[in-house]
Amino acid sequence: MEKVKGFLILAFLGIYSGLAVAQTPLPKVNQLGYYPDLPKISVTPEIEASVFYIKEATSGEVRFTGELEEGGLNIPSGEEIKIADFSDFKEPGTYVLEVEGGATSHEFVIGNEVFENVTDAVLKAYYFMRASTPLDEEFAGKWARAEGDPDQNIMIHASAATESRPEGVIFSSPKGWYDAGDYNKYVVNSGISTYTLLFSFEQFPDYFKKQRLNIPESGNHIPDILDEALWNLRWLITMQDPEDGGVYHKLTTA
Repeated sequence: MEKVKGFLILAFLGIYSGLAVAQTPLPKVNQLGYYPDLPKISVTPEIEASVFYIKEATSGEVRFTGELEEGGLNIPSGEEIKIADFSDFKEPGTYVLEVEGGATSHEFVIGNEVFENVTDAVLKAYYFMRASTPLDEEFAGKWARAEGDPDQNIMIHASAATESRPEGVIFSSPKGWYDAGDYNKYVVNSGISTYTLLFSFEQFPDYFKKQRLNIPESGNHIPDILDEALWNLRWLITMQDPEDGGVYHKLTTA
């Protein structure tokens, strides 16, 4: 019986492997979506087809037809590719891309809000990295957690000691963002991040004024992106030496 089972397993694996080899590679699309007026590209490896179709995902109706372009060898993947450029198709909706012969992509969206979810997620990530505060379930969901170290008793290291703040002096330095999977906070790293948030708001103020990230400050008449930047700026102020205006490099548990 064991031999029979082993034979059946090997036979199944052989059939499965044959099916896998015979499968046509799927067209690769941007699953986040495409903006109507911006370029729209799909790539399909190792195919002989010359035509592609944009079809409505639900009805299957063909809404756009185009010719595949030779893309040559994609060196990282080692595949010969063909490119479907459907930039001229601008109708919002949910679609699939099918190449001649039947290989069909996953569904994708064309619309003016295709990146909103990922934008919200990227900015909300700063909230999850906040130091010196609990993350309540109301705002953090399943990632809720306790406060961690409040950073109220920070000791001056010998390398940062001055006459007015000698080694061992205690000061308070709450807030800021944890840099990684530990309790360290860095001025340089978070300074770049703070600049990125402020510059983003400067470039797209109308967008960020309307954004709601469900953080504790949401609804306080200050855009959430600026509230998040303030969380770190208020920590950066505590890292400035009151004697000479210099800024300590980092706050660390090590």
